[in-house]
Amino acid sequence: MGIFENTKKCNLGISQSFSKVFQWIFGHIKDNWNEDCKVMTEEWMNKCETFVQLPTRRQKVLPGREVFGMNYLFFTLWKMKDEYKTIRKLSAGEFRDKGSKFLAYAWPVYSHEEWQEHVNELKKEHFKAVHFCFGYRLGTDNNEFRANDDGEPSGSAGRPILGQIDSFGLTNVIVVVVRYWGGTKLGVPGLINAYKTSAMEALKNADIIEKTVEDIFRISFDYALMSNVMNAVKKLNLEMVHQDFGAEAFLDIAIRKSEVEQTCNQIKAQVAGVRIEEEDKWKEIDGFEMKYLLTR
Repeated sequence: MGIFENTKKCNLGISQSFSKVFQWIFGHIKDNWNEDCKVMTEEWMNKCETFVQLPTRRQKVLPGREVFGMNYLFFTLWKMKDEYKTIRKLSAGEFRDKGSKFLAYAWPVYSHEEWQEHVNELKKEHFKAVHFCFGYRLGTDNNEFRANDDGEPSGSAGRPILGQIDSFGLTNVIVVVVRYWGGTKLGVPGLINAYKTSAMEALKNADIIEKTVEDIFRISFDYALMSNVMNAVKKLNLEMVHQDFGAEAFLDIAIRKSEVEQTCNQIKAQVAGVRIEEEDKWKEIDGFEMKYLLTR
């Protein structure tokens, strides 16, 4: 309750700058606590990983766990989940107002090149349209996003579109709204409603899925090791994103981000034909290399 409204009232004994970090943490965990912060749900406990002791005047009880002393509360630092929601494939929606037509298209995207390609495709397809407004969000840290009004009044198009992406809790998504002019001005409130509604319709029609955050690695290897490499990938049930068996053999694989170190070590040990405990025998393998490419 109070501790989430203002960390200065918490008597946490931390610096003002550090309290900002905890305001961020509290913002993520507040919905998982009850009103008087006495109980943390087991569901949340299963999602959490790291604990810190902070002084507090209250005693807190966690289900299925011991009651901690009056002087300490184990606050749970929010663990960045390696899962996120996106859409499976292209979806579309439409809204009309006073003769203007707003056609919304939503795609899953993972790079700037991808979203730019989709915008360019729409401009070729709808060459008589007057505006191509869009919003997108990429990645899982909430730092990479954009809202573009494409000539509409500032804040009347891109922001409402991006707002719908966030309302649906999505990332790695772009929504582009193509406007055909109907001859009557809608005003800023009318435009906000039109772009918001058309984007919402496209996302309502989308197949929303949950995906894991994955790191893509490229495995380059001599053909003599091909059988070992393919067997390792198959045994660990890894997705092969791309493969090329030309003059130089390589394949790109996807590894769940939270399991990268463990999985890379397992691959190397299996390619070397040794136990994972024998690190000195698989740390360097002649004719074999793993290189990080990107995160998706």
